[in-house]
Amino acid sequence: MEQDGGDGARVLGIGVGLFLLILIWSCTVAGLVLVSRSGSALSSVLIVLASILTVVLLAVPREEILTGKDIKTPEVEKIIDGMFVWRILLLVLLSVSVLAGGTLTLLDYGLHPVQPTTLKKLKTIQ
Repeated sequence: MEQDGGDGARVLGIGVGLFLLILIWSCTVAGLVLVSRSGSALSSVLIVLASILTVVLLAVPREEILTGKDIKTPEVEKIIDGMFVWRILLLVLLSVSVLAGGTLTLLDYGLHPVQPTTLKKLKTIQ
């Protein structure tokens, strides 16, 4: 089941399995946002369902298991990524930014509760 180059099938440049996991958890987060205001246990059900699907997808083998005599060791060319450190720094910076922004948003939401106000009755002209 290999495509050209032996890399396997790709969806948007990533493997099919990772694409499915991203899709499952994106749908789960969207579902959690939709049911966040209802007091039902549907959010717990969504998380449990996504977790079960993730475990099943991780447990299913992608390819046939090869025995020791079937494995052929080809000549491997070393690939060096010169931008690795900068990518990791960018990842750390973005992660800290997401955590800080989420924390500030939750603090702002928690510090400004919505309170009902009473409206004054308007005099009607007769």
